[in-house]
Amino acid sequence: MKLKYSKNRRIGNKAEDLACIFLSNLNYKILSRNFLKKVGEIDIVAIKDNIYHFIEIKSVTHETPWDYIDQNSMCFVPEQKMNFDKIKKIRKTINLFLIENNLYDVELQIDLITVCFYKSGEVPRIDFIENI
Repeated sequence: MKLKYSKNRRIGNKAEDLACIFLSNLNYKILSRNFLKKVGEIDIVAIKDNIYHFIEIKSVTHETPWDYIDQNSMCFVPEQKMNFDKIKKIRKTINLFLIENNLYDVELQIDLITVCFYKSGEVPRIDFIENI
């Protein structure tokens, strides 16, 4: 039996795929995707230059309500979704990832990648905000 994914999940998966390609092109090594625990999820874990990057992916389409879109750029404003509670959950999940992978005394940071899909079908816009 084939599982049906919601439209949002399909868009999210596509955004994560594009983010992985984007990161790989910047010489990041992808270590994990969708690290899921009770406390939260980390979309992508990658490493570059001995720094572990815990990356949150946010995507938007032309169907996203206007209150989540910067009307000047017609694209998602990531700060609207990356609030204190979200970062707190990510930090707790990072601790579990580090423990499960026996990683101690490592340099790490939390990054954000936004992917904006356009109605016209043009190439999606990807923004990379490091060390949020």
